[in-house]
Amino acid sequence: MMSAQIGKEPQDKSLYMSRTYGFMTYEDSVKVIMKGNEIQLVRFLTIFTTFDLSLNSLEGNIPDVIGHLHSLIGLNLSHNHLMGSIPPTLRNLTNLELLDLSSNKLSGRIPRELGDLTFLKCLDLSNNHLIGRITQDKQLSTFMSDSFRGNLGLYGTPLQNTSHDDAQPPPPPSSFF
Repeated sequence: MMSAQIGKEPQDKSLYMSRTYGFMTYEDSVKVIMKGNEIQLVRFLTIFTTFDLSLNSLEGNIPDVIGHLHSLIGLNLSHNHLMGSIPPTLRNLTNLELLDLSSNKLSGRIPRELGDLTFLKCLDLSNNHLIGRITQDKQLSTFMSDSFRGNLGLYGTPLQNTSHDDAQPPPPPSSFF
């Protein structure tokens, strides 16, 4: 049986993800389709431990507010149409063990802050448009080339191409006819 108390807030707002702009606060929501049923999640609890929104045709940037889900252990946003850079706020997900951002349109460099995620056991950033050297310090050095494949602008260990020049296709041979 549910009861409402008039004049009192029904739930602690700090348990839910929200954004504040000036004096206005907006709560994040999403529409999820599971097994053919459409469900509107009006609010996201900050204590979610696994967040799988793969294969959902999501578009736009990864919101910085995901970095507020401190209890998150698994985050799978693969096979969508996400673009922009990987938000450095993911460094706040200190309990994260699985991060899958593969098969999107993400661009820019891999944030160094991902190396600070000491519990990260599974990382897949493959098939995006990421660029730059893969840093080999901290946790990022523990992942194999499969975690980074399909990003033509990435270079360095563990990939075959270890310099940026190697990542560029060689110029066509010139002919003297």
